[in-house]
Amino acid sequence: MKGLFTSIFLLLLSTAVFSQNQLILEGQTIDTTLTAIPFANVMLVDTATQEMSGFAVTDVNGNFKLRLDKGRVYELQVTFVGFVPVKQLISLDEKPTDPYMVIMKEAINALDQVTVVTEMPVIVRGDTISYKAEAFTDGDERKLEDVLEELPGFNINDNGEIEVQGKRVDKLLVDGKEFFEGDTKLATKNIPADVVDRVQVLQNFNDVAPMRGLGNDERLALNIELKGDKKRMIFGDIEAGGGAEKRYFGHANTFYYAPKTSVNFIGDGNNVGELALSISDYFRMTGGMSGLASRNGTSYRMNAANADIPLTDRNSARDLTNYLGAFNVSSQPTDKIRLSGFLIGFQTSAIMGSNSLRTYTQLEDQTQEQLDTQSSIDNQSGIGRFSAVYTPNYNLQVDYSFFGKRGLINQSMMRNSQLLTGDNQLQELNDREPTSQRHQLRMFNALSDKHIVSAEMSYNQEENIDTRQLNSELALFTPFLTTNDPLLNLSQNQTISSKQFDGAFNYYYILNKTTHINAAVGVNISSQSLRSTLDDPAENLIQLDQDLDITNRYVRLQYKKKWDKLTVSPGVSLNNYTLGGVSEISIGSTQYLFPQLNAQYDFGSSHEIELDYRQSIEYNDVATYTEGYRLARYNTLNFGNAALNPAIYNSINLSYRNFSTYNFLNIYGGLNFQYIQDGFANDQSLAGVENVLSTVNVGQANRITSGYGTIEKRFDHFRISGSIRLSQTVLNNQLEGQVIENDNFTESYELNSSAKLFKVLSIRGGYAVSVNNYRSGTISSTFLNYRPNGGITFNSKGIRFEATYAYNKYVNQNLNQSNAFDMLDASLSYRKGKSPWEFKIQAFNLLDTRSVRRDNFSDNLISTFSYDIQQRYGLFTVKYDM
Repeated sequence: MKGLFTSIFLLLLSTAVFSQNQLILEGQTIDTTLTAIPFANVMLVDTATQEMSGFAVTDVNGNFKLRLDKGRVYELQVTFVGFVPVKQLISLDEKPTDPYMVIMKEAINALDQVTVVTEMPVIVRGDTISYKAEAFTDGDERKLEDVLEELPGFNINDNGEIEVQGKRVDKLLVDGKEFFEGDTKLATKNIPADVVDRVQVLQNFNDVAPMRGLGNDERLALNIELKGDKKRMIFGDIEAGGGAEKRYFGHANTFYYAPKTSVNFIGDGNNVGELALSISDYFRMTGGMSGLASRNGTSYRMNAANADIPLTDRNSARDLTNYLGAFNVSSQPTDKIRLSGFLIGFQTSAIMGSNSLRTYTQLEDQTQEQLDTQSSIDNQSGIGRFSAVYTPNYNLQVDYSFFGKRGLINQSMMRNSQLLTGDNQLQELNDREPTSQRHQLRMFNALSDKHIVSAEMSYNQEENIDTRQLNSELALFTPFLTTNDPLLNLSQNQTISSKQFDGAFNYYYILNKTTHINAAVGVNISSQSLRSTLDDPAENLIQLDQDLDITNRYVRLQYKKKWDKLTVSPGVSLNNYTLGGVSEISIGSTQYLFPQLNAQYDFGSSHEIELDYRQSIEYNDVATYTEGYRLARYNTLNFGNAALNPAIYNSINLSYRNFSTYNFLNIYGGLNFQYIQDGFANDQSLAGVENVLSTVNVGQANRITSGYGTIEKRFDHFRISGSIRLSQTVLNNQLEGQVIENDNFTESYELNSSAKLFKVLSIRGGYAVSVNNYRSGTISSTFLNYRPNGGITFNSKGIRFEATYAYNKYVNQNLNQSNAFDMLDASLSYRKGKSPWEFKIQAFNLLDTRSVRRDNFSDNLISTFSYDIQQRYGLFTVKYDM
């Protein structure tokens, strides 16, 4: 760890030394009337090497800032659409006392304007910012993610998601066509860097032309423009390799793009823990299509939908094998019709092991359980989507979408539970088969400049077949389940089915360019059923048969007004709910009025603050209403509550964002607060470590408060960023009917820096600290985690060496216990010139760390886990670029 701090110090020191011979040139770009020119491109070209040495985009006041070496001669180039390019020689021995002024003249020849536009590194046009990739890269980038990391304001976070100026990118397009439902990680990990011409940032993105500018959800999208010679050809790469102990890795991706059609294929198979589809990718893609009910403040917990496929990664499994095949197609047979769809099939097999110390805080003696678990998971799953869009003209769009998924998951667990009263060996088997299909039909029509209508319908159908079996050496759930003989075996067959229909009609009245009114009327019909049988080999114990029907009819009114820099959008939704299917719930009507408010203030380009308030209601799933025992896990039974009421949410979100093109300083942050009335809570009945959980409405309000802030600064060859996240969750639960407050306060601090030296060496380092303070009743615990990390990349003459290191120190402050582990990965590759062949040696977990530590909190339990991970291994791979 001392060596890591030394590396970070040397990184900062080398950057400081590197900057001693440099000066900062501050200037302003104006026209002949002395009016500032914002978003102009300013470049420094070294006259000796003819390479770009610096680049900036002027801010809203025309200001720019560049760093240059003392005494060196540069050509200053300034370009902007509609103006004659400026080229001036400049050389400095000391920093000028006055700003350097650049005066630009309007261009007369329109053809010259077009020529200028195609060469400009950055083009700003309305809500679109376009970056010329080669102006920011050096040619050594391998994939799209390497290109994006070089663009100002761009970041790839730990989940593989793209962030631009602090905002997450919602959708990614390639030449205007959807790439696997706009998935960002599949794109960044697979699209070759050398095919990228421009990267377009599409702010306030909406792919429905008549609806642009009418909503408050300002989505962000990226469009990757391919180079001219890549627009009608097949490209991609194939990689394969192996290592000791029968390790293997294979990956292939193929792309075909043409003006009317694009086809993509990705195949992956390995037993080294590399995931082609991450957990966040899967959840985003299986989110399907937008629900209509949520817009009027209503949400439903669908148990069948929550039975998703379990995915793990290399650092939480002892052995992990993955196979994936993904096919995507997008076609535009005519100017009026667009078709797209994808199919993804994957198979994952994982063997996991963990050891946990579990403290039951609500038992009088605070019983501790040592639990050793060995488990295996096998799942085979498939997801697919098809969509068709018909746009006969700009004012009319009709589209249809279908999304489906199917999974088959088999899980087996062997547990050894050690208590003061003795040991118990348990076996759990769980087979799940979740399926779902979703249909959506929409129509948007601009009847005139002032009148727009839309009609939307969706139908969702989901089912989860769940089979569980529990075998034990000691009697199971004796205080709760009454049998003639000690119960050593339990099996449960359960099926939960859900159907949901949404229909809504919207009318938009456009008063003028800054004001419009939206009126909507709609209905949501939700129906769920549960069929469950819990028995032992000798006799049937419990058979459950339950239905739950909820109908919501609503009207919504929303107003949006813009005054110069301020935009305000208040709204209100009147909802009428009818419930049925549960005998204890009176079949009648209940009305709720939900207000909402969105306000945005734009200080300037990429500088804004936004406030959002909304009230909403949430209904739980049918299982929580079913009064009967159901098996949850080895020591837990669930029991429903037919008198359960919905929870009321009051949410306030405040966000701030400021990105400066003048000094590449990026600041963003936010505050979030949720006040939950009649929130769902667990009423727990305990008998030793065995318990029964029943969902109830807790009397006291639950509160969730969080805040975050990040500041990033980019220099020519150096980046530094710092972030802070604070959150407090106060949830009330019940133990034998008595309310207990659970308070979890989490602090997270992180500092990262990186530098690129001599064009061939990149160094990065970071340090993160997180503190978890957990209190339940009179019991409190504090856990700390220290995570320094670093990395180095050397890339020259076809040789690329990369190493990453992460150190973790985990501290349980109450028990005065600590545990440390570290991870080191390295790779060495070689590619000769522009040869399509690349050879690589990779080594994972070089320090042969065998386990990692984590902690977890719940109503009654504090757990400290130790997870087995994959041991040290190496690979030799060969890659061929098509």
